[in-house]
Amino acid sequence: MLHWLLEEPLIHGGHLDISGVTAPALSRALISSRVVTLRELLNIVGTDLSRAEDLAARLRLRSLRVVNQLLCRWRTALASKERVQLMDYQITETNPAEEGSFPQLDIAPDLDGSEGLLLECWGVREMDFGSVSGKLLYRVTFGSAKKFGYFT
Repeated sequence: MLHWLLEEPLIHGGHLDISGVTAPALSRALISSRVVTLRELLNIVGTDLSRAEDLAARLRLRSLRVVNQLLCRWRTALASKERVQLMDYQITETNPAEEGSFPQLDIAPDLDGSEGLLLECWGVREMDFGSVSGKLLYRVTFGSAKKFGYFT
C-alpha cells in the first residue's frame, strides 16, 4: 500500500490535490517544478512535511508563510493511517515493493431480475477485477447499466 500512497498525485483531482482550495496557480508551479506525486514532495520536504524552505526554493516562491500553509494543508489531507505509513517509510528508508502492493478490487454485480443471453454471469456473484475476463466484465457492466435504465 505504501508504494501507491507515494505515487498519489498532488494535481488534477487526486486525493492530495489542494490547488483548488489554495491557489489555481499551484498546479502550474508543481508541474513546472516536476513535483507531481507525494514521493517527489517527500523527497524535498521530508516525511514530516516540514522543510518549507526547500519547497519554496524548488517552487520558486518567496513567501515561506504560503509554503507553510501548503504543507499544513497536505498534512491535513493525509489520513492518520497514511501518516503512520509515511513514518514507517522514514524509519526503514527502503523503497516499497511495487508488486503485490495494490489492493484487490472485487466486482459484485446486482443482476437479479435481469434477463437475456448477454446478462448471464454463470452464477458468478463476485469477481476479482484483476483476473476477470474482458468478456465477462463487459456482460456484467452492460447488464448493470441496462438494469438501472441506462439503455432503453
